[in-house]
Amino acid sequence: MLLKLERSGHTRNDCYFREYKDKFLTHFKLQRELTSRNTLLRDLNNMASPDGTQPHAQFVNHINQAVSALGRAGFSGIDVLKLAKLLSSQPSDPALEDMAAACAGFEGAFHRRIASFPA
Repeated sequence: MLLKLERSGHTRNDCYFREYKDKFLTHFKLQRELTSRNTLLRDLNNMASPDGTQPHAQFVNHINQAVSALGRAGFSGIDVLKLAKLLSSQPSDPALEDMAAACAGFEGAFHRRIASFPA
């Protein structure tokens, strides 16, 4: 019965799916950019991680000002890594989107499966 439910390939919890897809997509893009010569994402990642090497103080100041300005404009919940979504797209983005959707679907199926077993 559970396998039949999983064959449909959709979820009723769209918010949960989108949240996980965004997290995976950000992670995949970050990993792609970390291997390139682009230092912007590397610095954003270092800023977001407490144990990372912190970028120059001027960069940190500019990013904090941008996040603050977005908050004042009404964009709540913006963190440093979400700024990566503002970067221009790459030719490999559709593949990363597919990978993120597959991973988000797996997370949803995993949580549904765990919830279906009695504690």
